[in-house]
Amino acid sequence: MKLIHILMKACLLHFLLFSFVFHTYAASSKQKYRKTTNSFEIALPILPSSLDPIDAWHYVHSDLLRPYLRTLVKLDKENRITADLARRWKISSDGRRYSFHLDRHARFHDGALITSKDIAFSLSRHLWQGSMTQISSYLGRIVVGAENLKDGQIPSGIITPNQHTIILSLKRPYPYLLELLAVPGYGVTKKSSGSSSQVVGSGSFSLDSVQLPNRLQMVPFVPNDSHISRLSFRRVESANQLLSQLRNDSIDFALGFADPGLQPGTLPNNYQLLRLGGLGILHLYTNTDNPALSNESFRRDIAALIKTRVSQIEKPGFFIDHQKHFLPHGVLLRRYYERDFRRMSPISFKKLWKNKVKHKKLRIVLRKEYLNIPVGKAISEVLTNVGMIPIIEFKNIEEVIPLLKSKDYDLIMVGYFGVIPDPDGFLDLFRAKNPIQFGNFPTTKLLKGADEISFISDRIRRLEKYTDLMIEFEEKSFIVPLFHLYTPVIYHKHIKVPEKRYQFDFPLYRLQWAKDNEI
Repeated sequence: MKLIHILMKACLLHFLLFSFVFHTYAASSKQKYRKTTNSFEIALPILPSSLDPIDAWHYVHSDLLRPYLRTLVKLDKENRITADLARRWKISSDGRRYSFHLDRHARFHDGALITSKDIAFSLSRHLWQGSMTQISSYLGRIVVGAENLKDGQIPSGIITPNQHTIILSLKRPYPYLLELLAVPGYGVTKKSSGSSSQVVGSGSFSLDSVQLPNRLQMVPFVPNDSHISRLSFRRVESANQLLSQLRNDSIDFALGFADPGLQPGTLPNNYQLLRLGGLGILHLYTNTDNPALSNESFRRDIAALIKTRVSQIEKPGFFIDHQKHFLPHGVLLRRYYERDFRRMSPISFKKLWKNKVKHKKLRIVLRKEYLNIPVGKAISEVLTNVGMIPIIEFKNIEEVIPLLKSKDYDLIMVGYFGVIPDPDGFLDLFRAKNPIQFGNFPTTKLLKGADEISFISDRIRRLEKYTDLMIEFEEKSFIVPLFHLYTPVIYHKHIKVPEKRYQFDFPLYRLQWAKDNEI
């Protein structure tokens, strides 16, 4: 009997070993095939419900939109504006009229010509009252006649004199219009498109199969028009699931996974980790419905207390660095960044507020995709030390969004990537038109000031005014600035990655497998 058990165990071990080798070999063979055909299996933490720009809300959604939809203009490898659907354009001497002359041969994926009316439709639908788009306020502040548009209407400032020309008339000259028009959210869809699920693409890649929100495959719209034969996207829900798929070579490239468990030492040997810098921020936003946080003196002190303690953490996370102010470097003048932040010790805080905060609860929601446990522990310890009862919760982005809408928090952490390297690229977070507002506090003075400053034509004077405005706003401590946010990229070591600063999308269409003599 004992011999039978030994033989059974040996057979089981042999079977398990065979299964492991077989599956590893099968996965490896599939990856070799992808390398031969220059196709890619790409993992994302979340896929949109459709490829309609209206449904795009997470920053990785832009990475899907870029190959599927063309824009009037786009950014080149050096982040400079270059032609896309607009082959050339002319700006009037007063800076208020932009005339775009279109590619006469551009077609949608169903074969129909792309006309100026399609572009007018694609831009206008972000301005409609019923739109839930994340980028509604940008053109809405700029284009003539963009206020209070009913669904289906085109603003008077978007003119289509013929099918190959579109003219944008601005309320005042705006220096970043072209950068805005390069945002993938302004991708061009067909005017006759019905529901979101029926959006007809205009980009260099068309849909091959769709199983949203879990799977998606794209192939070149024009066969042999790209060095890539296929882009396959899959949703991977956790770091553990991603690591498992990396180990068996099921994934070639992954974007947007910032889990603390993903570090260079935790990845399989044939994969590398890249942190892309850029316009990312990760801060705490207050809810002034809490009476204590509506008190400016208390709010400033508790913000200083939390920030002081978090700044003492030597390595807060692999995908974040400490940041002293709301806006990332490169957006405002040097004097904005040269300020030190106000510090507060627990002893000083208790002297001022001990009797008023004792046993008071404070619900703080942190992002578990980015933060390690020590960050939450440090915040909890310092608040407990001053007599409060902190309720620290780690949530992922899908759990954070309902909380932002319900305002069921006292302090909440949200990550964001600026749309353009300018304060305008960040202030849309606070506009009432935005369906997802960050924090809950007065913003009227800030936004009114920004609406005046953003149209100043002199660059230096504009930045001076914006620097003063942002310093004044930050002194109110509605926001607790904490971290600069990096975009995580994981890729097979045989892939050539077009490294760049992450602005609003990653050029997946420029990925390339290295040849054997290049490895």
